[in-house]
Amino acid sequence: MRQEVKILYRGMSSESLRNLCSFADVFGIAAELVDVDQYRSLSCAVEGATARCGRVLVLNLASLSVGCTADEVNRVTNPLVKQEVVVLLLTTGFGEGVDLFLQLMTKNIVRCAEFVGHTERVSFPKVCGELSEELCGRSYPRKDSEALTLCIAADAKIDPVMELDEQPSFVRIRTRNANLFVWSAIRVLDVYRPLRAEIEFEEAVDEYVPAMILLRFASRDRSWHNPHPGAGIVIDDPLLKKTYGFIHFPELLDSVFRGDDVGAHCRTEQLCTRNQWCAHA
Repeated sequence: MRQEVKILYRGMSSESLRNLCSFADVFGIAAELVDVDQYRSLSCAVEGATARCGRVLVLNLASLSVGCTADEVNRVTNPLVKQEVVVLLLTTGFGEGVDLFLQLMTKNIVRCAEFVGHTERVSFPKVCGELSEELCGRSYPRKDSEALTLCIAADAKIDPVMELDEQPSFVRIRTRNANLFVWSAIRVLDVYRPLRAEIEFEEAVDEYVPAMILLRFASRDRSWHNPHPGAGIVIDDPLLKKTYGFIHFPELLDSVFRGDDVGAHCRTEQLCTRNQWCAHA
Protein backbone atom coordinates (compact mmCIF):
# COMPACT_ATOMS: atom_id res chain seq x y z
CA MET A 1 0.00 0.00 0.00
CA ARG A 2 1.32 3.44 -0.91
CA GLN A 3 1.89 6.00 1.80
CA GLU A 4 -0.98 8.50 1.80
CA VAL A 5 -0.75 12.24 2.38
CA LYS A 6 -3.81 14.32 3.21
CA ILE A 7 -3.53 18.04 2.42
CA LEU A 8 -6.19 20.10 4.18
CA TYR A 9 -7.23 23.52 2.91
CA ARG A 10 -10.28 25.76 2.87
CA GLY A 11 -11.97 27.26 -0.18
CA MET A 12 -9.89 26.89 -3.34
CA SER A 13 -6.71 24.84 -3.52
CA SER A 14 -3.67 26.89 -4.46
CA GLU A 15 -1.10 26.14 -7.15
CA SER A 16 1.47 25.34 -4.45
CA LEU A 17 -0.82 22.68 -2.92
CA ARG A 18 -1.40 21.07 -6.31
CA ASN A 19 2.36 21.13 -6.89
CA LEU A 20 2.91 19.41 -3.54
CA CYS A 21 0.48 16.67 -4.62
CA SER A 22 2.38 16.22 -7.86
CA PHE A 23 5.67 16.11 -5.98
CA ALA A 24 4.44 13.29 -3.74
CA ASP A 25 3.14 11.38 -6.75
CA VAL A 26 6.58 11.52 -8.40
CA PHE A 27 7.91 9.51 -5.46
CA GLY A 28 5.10 6.99 -5.55
CA ILE A 29 3.23 8.48 -2.60
CA ALA A 30 -0.50 9.07 -2.97
CA ALA A 31 -1.63 12.57 -1.96
CA GLU A 32 -5.16 13.91 -1.68
CA LEU A 33 -6.47 17.46 -1.37
CA VAL A 34 -9.20 17.76 1.24
CA ASP A 35 -11.48 20.82 1.46
CA VAL A 36 -12.43 21.22 5.14
CA ASP A 37 -15.62 23.05 4.11
CA GLN A 38 -17.02 19.60 3.29
CA TYR A 39 -16.96 18.88 7.05
CA ARG A 40 -18.81 20.42 9.99
CA SER A 41 -15.59 21.83 11.43
CA LEU A 42 -11.82 21.79 11.11
CA SER A 43 -11.53 19.26 13.92
CA CYS A 44 -13.94 16.90 12.13
CA ALA A 45 -11.90 17.25 8.93
CA VAL A 46 -8.65 16.46 10.75
CA GLU A 47 -10.22 13.50 12.54
CA GLY A 48 -11.53 12.11 9.25
CA ALA A 49 -8.21 12.63 7.48
CA THR A 50 -6.12 10.97 10.17
CA ALA A 51 -8.52 8.03 10.32
CA ARG A 52 -8.18 7.39 6.59
CA CYS A 53 -4.57 8.32 5.84
CA GLY A 54 -1.18 6.82 6.54
CA ARG A 55 1.12 9.03 8.57
CA VAL A 56 1.24 12.43 6.85
CA LEU A 57 -1.13 15.33 7.39
CA VAL A 58 -0.51 18.72 5.76
CA LEU A 59 -2.36 21.81 7.02
CA ASN A 60 -2.37 24.77 4.64
CA LEU A 61 -2.35 27.69 7.06
CA ALA A 62 -2.84 30.42 4.47
CA SER A 63 -6.38 29.18 3.78
CA LEU A 64 -7.27 27.40 7.04
CA SER A 65 -6.47 30.47 9.14
CA VAL A 66 -9.22 32.50 7.43
CA GLY A 67 -12.11 32.77 9.85
CA CYS A 68 -10.65 30.15 12.19
CA THR A 69 -11.01 30.80 15.92
CA ALA A 70 -8.50 29.99 18.67
CA ASP A 71 -10.93 27.46 20.18
CA GLU A 72 -11.18 25.63 16.89
CA VAL A 73 -7.39 25.43 16.52
CA ASN A 74 -7.03 24.15 20.08
CA ARG A 75 -9.61 21.43 19.45
CA VAL A 76 -7.38 20.23 16.61
CA THR A 77 -3.99 20.65 18.29
CA ASN A 78 -4.44 18.80 21.57
CA PRO A 79 -5.51 15.39 20.19
CA LEU A 80 -3.31 15.66 17.10
CA VAL A 81 0.02 15.95 18.89
CA LYS A 82 -0.77 12.77 20.84
CA GLN A 83 -1.02 10.64 17.69
CA GLU A 84 1.80 8.91 15.85
CA VAL A 85 1.50 11.08 12.79
CA VAL A 86 3.72 13.39 10.77
CA VAL A 87 2.15 16.85 10.59
CA LEU A 88 3.31 19.64 8.29
CA LEU A 89 2.15 23.18 8.92
CA LEU A 90 2.67 24.75 5.50
CA THR A 91 2.31 28.49 5.17
CA THR A 92 2.60 30.23 1.84
CA GLY A 93 1.34 33.49 3.31
CA PHE A 94 1.64 35.63 6.40
CA GLY A 95 -0.57 37.74 8.65
CA GLU A 96 -2.38 37.69 11.99
CA GLY A 97 -4.46 34.61 11.18
CA VAL A 98 -1.42 32.56 10.14
CA ASP A 99 0.53 33.74 13.19
CA LEU A 100 -2.28 32.75 15.57
CA PHE A 101 -2.46 29.31 13.99
CA LEU A 102 1.32 28.87 14.30
CA GLN A 103 1.42 30.02 17.92
CA LEU A 104 -1.41 27.75 19.05
CA MET A 105 -0.31 24.65 17.18
CA THR A 106 3.33 24.96 18.21
CA LYS A 107 2.63 26.09 21.81
CA ASN A 108 4.21 29.50 21.08
CA ILE A 109 7.46 27.98 19.80
CA VAL A 110 6.90 29.52 16.35
CA ARG A 111 5.81 33.12 16.85
CA CYS A 112 5.07 34.14 13.28
CA ALA A 113 5.88 33.87 9.58
CA GLU A 114 7.87 36.83 8.31
CA PHE A 115 8.03 38.19 4.77
CA VAL A 116 11.59 38.89 3.59
CA GLY A 117 12.22 41.04 0.53
CA HIS A 118 15.26 39.08 -0.62
CA THR A 119 17.40 36.13 0.44
CA GLU A 120 20.53 34.87 -1.26
CA ARG A 121 21.46 31.50 0.33
CA VAL A 122 19.84 28.26 1.44
CA SER A 123 21.63 26.27 4.13
CA PHE A 124 21.12 23.02 6.03
CA PRO A 125 22.59 23.25 9.58
CA LYS A 126 24.81 20.42 10.79
CA VAL A 127 22.66 19.89 13.89
CA CYS A 128 19.91 18.37 11.74
CA GLY A 129 21.92 15.77 9.87
CA GLU A 130 19.41 13.11 10.92
CA LEU A 131 16.85 14.77 8.63
CA SER A 132 18.87 16.54 5.94
CA GLU A 133 21.38 13.66 5.64
CA GLU A 134 23.56 14.26 2.55
CA LEU A 135 22.68 17.99 2.60
CA CYS A 136 23.84 18.39 6.20
CA GLY A 137 26.20 21.33 6.65
CA ARG A 138 25.87 22.46 3.03
CA SER A 139 24.88 25.84 1.67
CA TYR A 140 23.65 26.79 -1.80
CA PRO A 141 23.05 30.04 -3.68
CA ARG A 142 19.41 30.98 -4.12
CA LYS A 143 17.82 33.23 -6.67
CA ASP A 144 17.74 36.57 -4.86
CA SER A 145 13.99 37.01 -4.41
CA GLU A 146 11.26 37.33 -1.79
CA ALA A 147 10.81 34.61 0.79
CA LEU A 148 9.10 33.62 4.04
CA THR A 149 10.99 32.77 7.21
CA LEU A 150 9.93 31.73 10.71
CA CYS A 151 10.32 33.72 13.91
CA ILE A 152 11.16 31.29 16.74
CA ALA A 153 10.82 31.97 20.47
CA ALA A 154 14.22 32.71 22.05
CA ASP A 155 14.30 29.74 24.42
CA ALA A 156 12.55 27.26 22.15
CA LYS A 157 13.99 23.85 21.30
CA ILE A 158 13.60 23.06 17.61
CA ASP A 159 15.38 21.19 14.84
CA PRO A 160 16.29 23.87 12.25
CA VAL A 161 16.33 21.74 9.11
CA MET A 162 16.67 24.53 6.54
CA GLU A 163 17.55 28.21 6.78
CA LEU A 164 17.38 31.16 4.41
CA ASP A 165 20.18 33.62 5.10
CA GLU A 166 20.56 32.02 8.56
CA GLN A 167 16.86 32.47 9.39
CA PRO A 168 14.81 29.26 9.90
CA SER A 169 12.36 28.40 7.15
CA PHE A 170 11.78 24.67 7.70
CA VAL A 171 11.87 23.25 11.23
CA ARG A 172 10.81 20.22 13.22
CA ILE A 173 9.21 20.38 16.66
CA ARG A 174 9.08 17.18 18.66
CA THR A 175 5.85 16.58 20.54
CA ARG A 176 4.68 13.67 22.69
CA ASN A 177 4.10 11.30 19.76
CA ALA A 178 3.74 13.37 16.62
CA ASN A 179 6.51 14.92 14.55
CA LEU A 180 5.44 18.47 13.82
CA PHE A 181 7.14 20.21 10.88
CA VAL A 182 6.69 23.86 9.91
CA TRP A 183 7.59 25.09 6.42
CA SER A 184 7.26 28.69 5.28
CA ALA A 185 7.50 29.12 1.52
CA ILE A 186 6.26 31.62 -1.02
CA ARG A 187 5.69 28.76 -3.44
CA VAL A 188 6.24 25.02 -3.97
CA LEU A 189 8.07 24.04 -7.14
CA ASP A 190 6.06 22.61 -10.02
CA VAL A 191 8.03 19.47 -10.90
CA TYR A 192 6.24 19.12 -14.23
CA ARG A 193 6.99 22.63 -15.47
CA PRO A 194 9.57 22.59 -18.27
CA LEU A 195 12.70 24.51 -17.28
CA ARG A 196 14.26 27.12 -19.53
CA ALA A 197 17.64 26.37 -17.95
CA GLU A 198 19.00 23.92 -15.37
CA ILE A 199 19.94 26.77 -13.06
CA GLU A 200 16.22 27.40 -12.37
CA PHE A 201 16.16 24.10 -10.49
CA GLU A 202 19.45 24.75 -8.72
CA GLU A 203 18.36 28.16 -7.46
CA ALA A 204 14.99 26.92 -6.13
CA VAL A 205 16.29 24.44 -3.55
CA ASP A 206 14.04 25.88 -0.83
CA GLU A 207 10.93 25.29 -2.98
CA TYR A 208 11.19 21.49 -3.07
CA VAL A 209 13.86 20.04 -0.73
CA PRO A 210 11.69 20.40 2.42
CA ALA A 211 9.01 18.29 0.69
CA MET A 212 11.63 15.64 -0.13
CA ILE A 213 12.90 15.56 3.45
CA LEU A 214 9.37 15.33 4.85
CA LEU A 215 8.30 12.51 2.52
CA ARG A 216 11.48 10.55 3.10
CA PHE A 217 11.11 10.90 6.87
CA ALA A 218 7.46 9.88 6.83
CA SER A 219 7.80 6.94 4.45
CA ARG A 220 10.94 5.63 6.17
CA ASP A 221 12.78 5.31 2.83
CA ARG A 222 10.07 3.04 1.44
CA SER A 223 9.48 5.27 -1.57
CA TRP A 224 13.19 5.73 -2.20
CA HIS A 225 14.04 2.18 -3.18
CA ASN A 226 13.27 0.50 -6.48
CA PRO A 227 11.57 -2.87 -5.88
CA HIS A 228 13.77 -4.34 -8.64
CA PRO A 229 17.59 -4.19 -8.66
CA GLY A 230 18.96 -1.76 -11.18
CA ALA A 231 21.72 0.69 -11.98
CA GLY A 232 21.60 4.19 -13.36
CA ILE A 233 24.64 5.60 -15.12
CA VAL A 234 25.01 9.24 -16.11
CA ILE A 235 28.18 10.31 -17.93
CA ASP A 236 28.09 14.06 -18.31
CA ASP A 237 29.90 15.73 -21.22
CA PRO A 238 31.90 12.69 -22.35
CA LEU A 239 34.46 12.95 -25.12
CA LEU A 240 33.42 10.46 -27.81
CA LYS A 241 36.38 8.11 -28.05
CA LYS A 242 36.87 4.50 -27.01
CA THR A 243 38.52 5.38 -23.73
CA TYR A 244 37.46 8.39 -21.69
CA GLY A 245 39.48 8.62 -18.48
CA PHE A 246 38.95 5.32 -16.68
CA ILE A 247 35.90 4.50 -18.83
CA HIS A 248 36.25 2.05 -21.68
CA PHE A 249 32.97 2.51 -23.55
CA PRO A 250 32.86 -0.89 -25.36
CA GLU A 251 33.37 -2.73 -22.06
CA LEU A 252 30.82 -0.54 -20.30
CA LEU A 253 28.18 -1.25 -22.93
CA ASP A 254 28.97 -4.98 -22.81
CA SER A 255 28.47 -5.04 -19.05
CA VAL A 256 25.15 -3.22 -19.40
CA PHE A 257 23.71 -5.57 -22.00
CA ARG A 258 25.24 -8.69 -20.47
CA GLY A 259 23.55 -8.36 -17.06
CA ASP A 260 20.67 -10.80 -16.70
CA ASP A 261 19.58 -9.80 -13.18
CA VAL A 262 20.48 -6.13 -13.20
CA GLY A 263 18.81 -3.78 -15.66
CA ALA A 264 20.94 -0.73 -16.27
CA HIS A 265 19.97 2.45 -18.03
CA CYS A 266 22.92 4.19 -19.60
CA ARG A 267 22.62 7.80 -20.65
CA THR A 268 25.11 10.31 -22.04
CA GLU A 269 24.62 14.07 -22.21
CA GLN A 270 25.76 16.91 -24.47
CA LEU A 271 27.80 14.70 -26.76
CA CYS A 272 28.02 17.14 -29.64
CA THR A 273 28.92 20.11 -27.46
CA ARG A 274 31.95 18.46 -25.91
CA ASN A 275 33.27 16.99 -29.16
CA GLN A 276 32.76 20.20 -31.07
CA TRP A 277 34.53 22.19 -28.35
CA CYS A 278 37.51 19.81 -28.45
CA ALA A 279 37.60 19.88 -32.24
CA HIS A 280 37.92 23.67 -32.25
CA ALA A 281 40.24 23.98 -29.23
